[in-house]
Amino acid sequence: MTSTMVSSAMLPILMHIFLVSRGVWCLEPEDRDSLLAGVLDLPWQDELCCDSHTTHFNVEGGGTHTPGTNGSESVLPHQPRCSFKSLTSELRPHEPFGHSSSFNTGVCLDILCRIDETWEKLTCDVKSRGQTSVSLDGGLKLQRLSQTEDPHDSAVSNNPIVCEAEDSFVCSVPLYTSASYITVVTIGISSATSLPVHLRIPPRPVKPEPPVNLSHIQTIDAELILLWDDPADCDAGPLRYEVRYTFNSTHPSWQVVSAPAEPRQSLDLKPSLNYTVQVRCSGLEEPPLWSDWSESHHIYLYIVSYIPDKVVARPGENITVYCVFNDHSFNASMALWVLNWDQQLHHSQYHPVNQWVSQITVHPSESRMYDLLQCTQDWTLPYSQIFVEGASIDINCKTNGDIDSMECSWENTQWTKMEFRNRWADVPCYVMEERDKAGEKLGEKLGETEPTCLQVRTCTIQPLRMNCYKLWLEVPSRLGPISSKPIYLSPIDHGHNVGLLNNTEPAAVSSKQTLS
Repeated sequence: MTSTMVSSAMLPILMHIFLVSRGVWCLEPEDRDSLLAGVLDLPWQDELCCDSHTTHFNVEGGGTHTPGTNGSESVLPHQPRCSFKSLTSELRPHEPFGHSSSFNTGVCLDILCRIDETWEKLTCDVKSRGQTSVSLDGGLKLQRLSQTEDPHDSAVSNNPIVCEAEDSFVCSVPLYTSASYITVVTIGISSATSLPVHLRIPPRPVKPEPPVNLSHIQTIDAELILLWDDPADCDAGPLRYEVRYTFNSTHPSWQVVSAPAEPRQSLDLKPSLNYTVQVRCSGLEEPPLWSDWSESHHIYLYIVSYIPDKVVARPGENITVYCVFNDHSFNASMALWVLNWDQQLHHSQYHPVNQWVSQITVHPSESRMYDLLQCTQDWTLPYSQIFVEGASIDINCKTNGDIDSMECSWENTQWTKMEFRNRWADVPCYVMEERDKAGEKLGEKLGETEPTCLQVRTCTIQPLRMNCYKLWLEVPSRLGPISSKPIYLSPIDHGHNVGLLNNTEPAAVSSKQTLS
């Protein structure tokens, strides 16, 4: 036990605390029922006033006990002369006949008892109201009564512990964590004493693991939302959370916000700063026993953000993109949408949604694998990337004179390298195409005969097989590979709609349309 003493007007105080186990084994049944009927929950705060007519109170042997030492039972006053302001007669016995309340006429104290945030100590903070010149003895006494059914009880001392001070002080006593207890608090000033107050100390809760999988999203209402998951082994019931964040990793000055119920929290962050964000959780007990802070999640906001920043579409679909102005020195009415860095789009295609968000709806290109959209003309800022699944790309193939190899080429106006892909099946091309459209994965990769791509826009298939080749281009992306519309070619299939492939008659499939 620790004690912190604050000197002022030399007002000694006696606080007498008993810890009684939940079973209250040492009491008779009628006494136990009477005790439990008036138990109060923590934290407990009250005002105590005692009679001004007090006599000198001596500790047995004339000595004074220091905090944390054992004291004699005679340290307790014999007659109650103090009253708590808020306790009703139902919570405590009636005062002796002729004893009137001394509020505002005698010595008054403020008392606050609570469990510390680590659930390791019970702390009582006692402060005097006003000043007095009377010099008295006082202290705090803790005694735990035996609970024989507790297997760990033999390791706990039942000797009384006294903590003393001459004025306002804070005194802390360790908690027993194996079970719930009742704390009997008696406060005395010299020979005046309060009636006992019974406080319930619940069992120490299990400290939860920190939250996991932190992430964040932005909404079209220009709101930044932090998300996370509860720890996998959490069985503490409903949780509450705290979020802290800072943009200074060297000397962090954390800002803390509460997230009472759901594993999500809106954050007000500024652009162009590298934020570090962490989350912790606790059960609903009071005081909360917090988990450790989670692993750090990092958020950097550009001047503008896009929703979505990447999306996959098919030719002919409408795609809506939102631009969020994180820098509030700009607003949505200042948006100027641009396609592929330099093609300014007509203002009729976009409009403000609110003060900070602009919206545009476009049709994906049918002849490009992806397009880039920006709501400003600053090319250094991020963009929204629209990938086009099934775009029609020109692929021209021709065989050599011996028809044992085939060279395929295409035009690439994109900034990303496109990869040449193929499959071969020993069936006519119309069969392969029909079964392909039905969802059947037909054919095989060429394995050791994988095309030799000596240039970015040319690949050679050798040796060349007969029947049908399925050819397409592919662009890697964070959303998965994006494929162009496939073409089906056969060197010997004269009836196929792509025509005969040879060294003089190249076959090609093409379609050119622009984003509008």
